[in-house]
Amino acid sequence: SYDVGQKAVVKRRENGKWWGGEAPLDSVEFIDYGTDFNATVNAFESGEIDLNFESPADFIDILDKMDLVKSEVATATTLVARTNITHKPYDDKRVRNALQMAVDNNAVLQLGYAGRGTPGENHHVAPIHPEYYPLPKKTRDAAGAKKLMAEAGQTDFEHELITIEDDWQKNTGDAIAGQLRDAG
Repeated sequence: SYDVGQKAVVKRRENGKWWGGEAPLDSVEFIDYGTDFNATVNAFESGEIDLNFESPADFIDILDKMDLVKSEVATATTLVARTNITHKPYDDKRVRNALQMAVDNNAVLQLGYAGRGTPGENHHVAPIHPEYYPLPKKTRDAAGAKKLMAEAGQTDFEHELITIEDDWQKNTGDAIAGQLRDAG
């Protein structure tokens, strides 16, 4: 059964055959608790649910104190602060490089996602991809970023950074914005 915004129930077929042997579950219920993860925590505490798919960083410590089995896996999930290179001043590589130099990805991970995960590397291939090749790590260089912005004639340019108002995306965006402000 499927009830939009509520739950979906998948039941084992009666007299069905499964290549893996006897199916250990009679059914699985996928319950929609909405966007407030406190509802999921409450469901764990009341015994209403046995597992969840994904946990926000802000709730990891709370869940770790519960009698749960934790399963973690490295993913390619990331946040990207992207510019439109067809619009000025982002059509100038110096401006794009300055933005990259102004941000400490380790600090962004710490402030935006409580240090959980792996710092971004300013490209779209993650260590889990077979195409990945480790490049030299970049460090924050606020003075160098300011110099590049001056060379590009953009010292007074005000960047507009837009994020969604959802936990780690907002926190990460705020961390990036703060570092850009500090770099001038």
